[in-house]
Amino acid sequence: MYSPDSLIIEIVTLLEERGIDLDTYTLYDYIDADALEKLITSSDASLEIRLTIEGVQLEITRDGVRVLD
Repeated sequence: MYSPDSLIIEIVTLLEERGIDLDTYTLYDYIDADALEKLITSSDASLEIRLTIEGVQLEITRDGVRVLD
């Protein structure tokens, strides 16, 4: 299960791996980490949330965050 902090860390890490420096965007302009964490942890395992941050498409599930190519 996620905490808002662990979810943020996972997203930021994936973006940095794609060359997106944390200094170039404000994550909270894209997501509300608390609300996202509550949605993920309170839903069934089939829920997938997809979003794009700085041109990088992400999929967030109970199992983790991954980059969609």
